[in-house]
Amino acid sequence: MSHDPATAPDPSIWLTLSESARHALVHDWHTDNPNPMIHIKTPNEMHSRMHVAVEDQVALGEPAITAATVDRLTGDGLNRHVAVHAVIDVLMRQMVAILTSGQPFDNAAYAAELAKLSGADIVARRLGKS
Repeated sequence: MSHDPATAPDPSIWLTLSESARHALVHDWHTDNPNPMIHIKTPNEMHSRMHVAVEDQVALGEPAITAATVDRLTGDGLNRHVAVHAVIDVLMRQMVAILTSGQPFDNAAYAAELAKLSGADIVARRLGKS
């Protein structure tokens, strides 16, 4: 199996792979396909793991809003990879909040922030117009 974030992995295959195998697939793809518009210069462990976390949420359908958000953003015209990155950005903000507050993950805040994402806003941010 290979991984391309522009296409959702088949959940029946993706979820049978070990976490390390999923991580290796994501990391290898990013190493071979760097995109300076949405990536740091060199893919790193955290970057790949965040991709895996979002792909796992989509494949599991848990929380359901993750897959719905990726679908909505691609429906807005975003490339799926960019949509996944938008979800990663929200997930990272929630994780930073956990680290700084000591509070547990806030599912409601995560869902609310995902619900506010729009393709137009993401494009504007990436173009530096917001």
